[in-house]
Amino acid sequence: MTHTPIRTCVACKRKRPAGEMLRVRKVNSAIRCGSGPGRGAWVCPDEKCVARMFEKRLLLRALRVESMPSDWEQCMGRLLEMAKERNAEG
Repeated sequence: MTHTPIRTCVACKRKRPAGEMLRVRKVNSAIRCGSGPGRGAWVCPDEKCVARMFEKRLLLRALRVESMPSDWEQCMGRLLEMAKERNAEG
């Protein structure tokens, strides 16, 4: 039996297996989408959760930053694309 890591969405607080969620991470002063090193946050592959995470500034708290990095709009756009792709698959 294998262990499945469970993660919590920063927007809706729903718990899901990590493979079903999208990861956002802080690398130096930039935001990156996907896996890799850096402080991370998890969000459901739902457009509403992605939008809420940015609108309510929940991502700032999760990544422990004072202000939104300059590339946050690109990251939000990429996350919305990833959410649409995931929803189209499932």
